[in-house]
Amino acid sequence: MASFAISYSERDDSLSAWFGGLDDGPVRIYLSDNIEITFTRDLRDARSIHMQEFGRLLLVSETELTGLQEMEPDQFELVCSHLRQWPLAQFVRVTDMDLLTARVEAPSIGALLNEPEE
Repeated sequence: MASFAISYSERDDSLSAWFGGLDDGPVRIYLSDNIEITFTRDLRDARSIHMQEFGRLLLVSETELTGLQEMEPDQFELVCSHLRQWPLAQFVRVTDMDLLTARVEAPSIGALLNEPEE
């Protein structure tokens, strides 16, 4: 069973989720002005996702992943791979990789508990 924690702030309309342990010096990647993901230094594991204006992001059909536009190709491929896998795929569903658009989703607890076997 996976370890995770989720926190929502109504005052800030922000949602944060943490996966696994904490690391020294995590790598922060901003997918957009409202979505930040942290990874281990080697980008091997996603450690958290933080979304500002979460309620608004749920209401719009798509959001642009503008933070991916300036990435180096290797880093871009690695981050995109994570976006298609547990746990990040439970929060952000890429709708068009060419246009760099995605839909923010509210995951179920059951979906987060069912971490796929490697």
